[in-house]
Amino acid sequence: MAKYKAAERVTVSCPGCGRTQTVRKSKVVPCNYYTCSRSCKANPEWQHPAKPKGFVHVQHMYAAGAFTGHEFRPATEEEQESINRAKLIFSAGLLQISEPN
Repeated sequence: MAKYKAAERVTVSCPGCGRTQTVRKSKVVPCNYYTCSRSCKANPEWQHPAKPKGFVHVQHMYAAGAFTGHEFRPATEEEQESINRAKLIFSAGLLQISEPN
């Protein structure tokens, strides 16, 4: 009879509420941190860490069991161009709503 090696397990925890979940290491997507949902519902006061300038915040659903993984990575050139265009559109919109009729 063949003996099977037990899969290595890791425990991840939500920084917002402290809830933990233990999953197989092979099922975990490497991320900077994990939350029990997109934003911790058990502790709505908790805030995500500030995103460094020039980085994007990527969310990976079910990155560690039911936990959402959060990754900060440098923006690609295309992403940075898109961000710059969005900022220009936002600024133009603010100017339009602040102008008297």
